[in-house]
Amino acid sequence: MLGVKVGGAEAVLSVEASMRKFTDNTYTLTRRVVHTTGPIEDSVIFTTVPLDLYTYKILSHPNPELVGGEIQVRMPREPITVMVDRNFYNDKVEAGSFKVDSRVFKHTEGAPFSYPTLAQRNGLLAQYDGVSSNEVDVGQGTGFVTTEVNIFEEVTKGTSYSLEMTLDLKATAGGFISGAKIGGGLESMISYGRGKESIYQGSVAQLPASNFPKDAYRFGLFSYVYDDSASSQQFEVVNYWVRPQ
Repeated sequence: MLGVKVGGAEAVLSVEASMRKFTDNTYTLTRRVVHTTGPIEDSVIFTTVPLDLYTYKILSHPNPELVGGEIQVRMPREPITVMVDRNFYNDKVEAGSFKVDSRVFKHTEGAPFSYPTLAQRNGLLAQYDGVSSNEVDVGQGTGFVTTEVNIFEEVTKGTSYSLEMTLDLKATAGGFISGAKIGGGLESMISYGRGKESIYQGSVAQLPASNFPKDAYRFGLFSYVYDDSASSQQFEVVNYWVRPQ
């Protein structure tokens, strides 16, 4: 509950939320969304709830101290899911929030041998729930080589929630109280799904003649659900592992 005074007015914003953890096993896929990162780029896909900001100016009121004052109301919209560059995401999240930093990605973008090794991949898949693709070889030329992994049994985990927001405006000067209430709410679900027809695909450029075969390597794609105990956040990580040919 937040209280803000404007002249002799006090705006009180009450937020009520209820959450329910769930795990759902299913064998059907009803929707598909494809997110493709740019070359040599780490990306973050996240769900957020936009807020519409409304500013109300008090034109008349029994308490003259309130006239000319402004009240702001933030109303939630439906959640949206977007993809942004990892550096952009880390710069924009609030101070103290979890950042997708070296705890998740320890590699240097575009430097093949800075990515996890086969042993490191095995360690992550042993620690977290995950899957991996076949290993493929990078060759010479100007093309690309692609590896892919499909998941056949879907497991969806997340949180369903309801959110109610109410703004109470009351004039308090001189013992006189008049009230107005502006409210809104939403019910929605934030979750991640991995399952039937879920496809993880990664493409890597071939090496130029000057680097082949001395810098040749093998790579694969793997995915796991990272669990950060400090923030109680769980999210899916997709990364490469690399080893010399």
